[in-house]
Amino acid sequence: MKILHIVVLPVFAGAQKISFSILENLNDFENKYILCGEGTEGEYAEFDDAFSKINTTVFHNKHLKRRIGLHDIKAFIDIYRLCKREKYDIVHTHSTKSGIIARTAAKLAGCRVVHTVHGIAFHENENLIKRTVYYLIEFFSTFFCDKLILVNRFYGKYYSFFNKKIKVIHNGIDFSKLNQINGSIQSKDNNKVNLLFVGRLDEQKDPLNLLKAFKILIDQKQYSLYLRIIGAGELHSICENYINDNGLSEYVALLGWQSNVVPFYQSSDILCIPSIYEAFGLVFVEAGFFSLPSVATLVEGIPEVVLNNKTGLLVRSKNPQEFSDALKKLIKDRELRIKMGRNAKEWVVSEFSSIKMIESYKSMYEELLKK
Repeated sequence: MKILHIVVLPVFAGAQKISFSILENLNDFENKYILCGEGTEGEYAEFDDAFSKINTTVFHNKHLKRRIGLHDIKAFIDIYRLCKREKYDIVHTHSTKSGIIARTAAKLAGCRVVHTVHGIAFHENENLIKRTVYYLIEFFSTFFCDKLILVNRFYGKYYSFFNKKIKVIHNGIDFSKLNQINGSIQSKDNNKVNLLFVGRLDEQKDPLNLLKAFKILIDQKQYSLYLRIIGAGELHSICENYINDNGLSEYVALLGWQSNVVPFYQSSDILCIPSIYEAFGLVFVEAGFFSLPSVATLVEGIPEVVLNNKTGLLVRSKNPQEFSDALKKLIKDRELRIKMGRNAKEWVVSEFSSIKMIESYKSMYEELLKK
């Protein structure tokens, strides 16, 4: 049997990690493939190497891009021809862009199609016109798949018309691999409370509001704090300027992307992610495994991953003062941090293992292949 996964970017973000975990554990498929969109030579090399180790062939399609343009037509034609020629038993698309172009192309080519919704373009932070247009496009595209996988229960309200296609499968992590990853950075400074941000420096993750919340704490001059920001993106320069303009250079490190984040989890006290929308957030699961409590926001799927007042604290998005207050509560109470961190580890290990996730996907594939 043949299965093809399709993602847009050849980088190991959330959707790509989930695709990797699924393909790594599909022993019933003799031929496994993944198609990715536009990337750099370095990104392709790392992506190809990782998937080759799990006996998965990688295709590159440079017409498949995140931005909208005429290249989308070329990508649609390419994917349609590929699926028509290869006659995959299952085509599994991930995220918004491939969910529109590749999902439709694969279905028209006669393949069984699964689509996983890792996020939505019609979230509440978009203006009404864009939200309406994006929702109508997604609604139309959903007719072109056999199974629709949601990574949270929250999204179910948007897809009620397609209830018979829907299955909720929370993302999961292979915790044994996290245990095997080694690395070393400077040892944890127990005289400071170490805060950690991991994610893209973009509008969604809202790192600028984190910096504003952090500045409120620094200005109070009550606590010894250090914030490490791991990630890159279009807001890097804005964040850097804010740090310099507000005298935060001594307290904040912009560290860029890191291939190994484990040492940073191990040497931190609190994970802080002020997203304005978030389908799931694997970073909360990873941090929880290392007994880190999270301060995050009450948006989309986050409350299904971070349990408010049990494994972390959740506040409204775009509110630096509330975020600062939540951080302060954990900063000043070491015992509460430890308690929530222990709760977090117990919660994520029981609910978000890759074993649980993969079994759900395998069961869904088997059901689909019987049709």
